[in-house]
Amino acid sequence: MRAIFYLVVLLVGLSKELMAFEMIGSDGPTPFAPIPAPRKVTIPLQETISSYSVLEGTDKLAYIDSNLKLRVYDFNSGEEQQYGGFINELFPVSGAGGKTVLSSDLKKVVRVVGKNKGQEIGLPGSSQFLLWDKNDLYLLKKLEKLNGEAWRISYFIYNQDKNQIRHNACDFYPANNPKNLRIGEGHLVPNLLLYSEKHMDRDTELTIYTLNLKARNGKCQIEAQSREPEYFKGNVTSVNWAFEGREVVVFTDHETTNLYFGTPGAFSIGILPVGRSYIPNTKSSVVININRQKGVGVYSLLTGRYFTLDLSVDRGFLEGNQIWVDSEGEQLFISTRERRDKWGGRALHTVSLKGLNR
Repeated sequence: MRAIFYLVVLLVGLSKELMAFEMIGSDGPTPFAPIPAPRKVTIPLQETISSYSVLEGTDKLAYIDSNLKLRVYDFNSGEEQQYGGFINELFPVSGAGGKTVLSSDLKKVVRVVGKNKGQEIGLPGSSQFLLWDKNDLYLLKKLEKLNGEAWRISYFIYNQDKNQIRHNACDFYPANNPKNLRIGEGHLVPNLLLYSEKHMDRDTELTIYTLNLKARNGKCQIEAQSREPEYFKGNVTSVNWAFEGREVVVFTDHETTNLYFGTPGAFSIGILPVGRSYIPNTKSSVVININRQKGVGVYSLLTGRYFTLDLSVDRGFLEGNQIWVDSEGEQLFISTRERRDKWGGRALHTVSLKGLNR
């Protein structure tokens, strides 16, 4: 017996009584007034869901069913199309125009819109997703320290229209000869966000860099975003660019000071509930916070507004990699596994975020 996957549309209106998120120096975050309990509209799809990818700009959803088949559902027509077997789960970010979906292990793509629908393309080995830039998919092969002060980044670019792969690498020399370098998120071609960290008692010293991938003679330029390192309470969990690279967002695991955003040397400080905080779609300004006791919180970097989703599911079954926000920051998708479903089926919820960033 198989559980049926239901698309659960949460028709949520944001309360007019919502209050702004408080900053350091206050009593902490003040959530919005409780939002009304959502009404559910169930649309039965075939089989059960394993993972999904929202196809930007198409009003379609790609998902993997319990038989590891790839399906694409059209919200407008209510119809869906089945493709071949797909062993891996889907990576949440789709290609431009929703033409292509990527496997979670970054080893293959499948065309689901336009010409050559259903075509599966194998990719070289990759260790990290970097970004989609129009029709180009950037994937990291390796970031390594060479002899002396030199570092090297190796990556490849897959073009979904031409079905071509280009391999690239360049060497660079960051200031202060850092012992470690990590790759952030929210990159904008040709620039990548890199950072180095040094743990100091209960704080973390962070130096943030911009790496320009436009290479000359095998060399690319890297520049520190501030003359002096930045200091953050707790351990840094992620570093992101936001607002098209104009600001940096840093999350830490500190209990009372765990959100920093702005420009190096001029960060604003905020408080989110203890748990995992991250930006699912770096093209939007929406932050997700997952707390086992409080559930899923949604925070706007634009307005400072914060609210908690009212989901009738066991909070122990919430998974961060099943949450997505569209690029406009107006709609949230969350897939939850319900305890009563012993077959592991998921329900996919959508939440309207209109008004959150206004």
